[in-house]
Amino acid sequence: MCASPTRFVARNPWFRDHYCCERCGSIPRQRAVALVVEELYPHWRDLDIHESSPSGPLSARLARECARYVPSHCFPGVKHGTVHEGIRCEDLECMTFPDRSFDLVVTQDVFEHVFDYRRAFRDVIRTLRPGGAHIFTTPKYKGLRKTEDRAVRERGKVVYLSEPEYHGNPIDQNGSLVTVHYGDDICEIVWNETRCPTTTYVIREDKTGTIGEFMEVFVTAKW
Repeated sequence: MCASPTRFVARNPWFRDHYCCERCGSIPRQRAVALVVEELYPHWRDLDIHESSPSGPLSARLARECARYVPSHCFPGVKHGTVHEGIRCEDLECMTFPDRSFDLVVTQDVFEHVFDYRRAFRDVIRTLRPGGAHIFTTPKYKGLRKTEDRAVRERGKVVYLSEPEYHGNPIDQNGSLVTVHYGDDICEIVWNETRCPTTTYVIREDKTGTIGEFMEVFVTAKW
């Protein structure tokens, strides 16, 4: 991530969130996404990039080095498409960006918190130009053949199908509700909604500190 000699240290056995670079503080999945972006899109600094729910050193690097980087958060109570505290407010299920606005869309551990994730996959592809890609991480559970919804939205209310589970949220100290556990069919789900192929990259290297759980990086390419 910081392109410098460093040391990776974990003081917790859950490496995915705790195997940190001593220089920049990045964690394994962030470093894996950076490697995939660099490999597939080495000219990424010259592209139009949208990142939903940015957080951490990778987001900071994209913002710092890409002049046409657009971050967004879904702020409660804020009109979509407007700027709030310097960041655009967008809902992945119904974004206000015009068609074919971006070359890359990046989401890091976001899609497990989206209620209508099928609609969101479609809308991400809508905002991409041909030849562009959605590069994302989200936990894919080993041994889970079919994706399982954990919470749904009915008539404006949340209906829990499993014990509520929350992950960290950069704009809400109460965290983000996990709405879905993805299984082996995640790429099939994306294909059925978008008719765009998804490639799964799994990088596990000592030298880049890409060691941990849920290390898949998914790349959905728009035709």
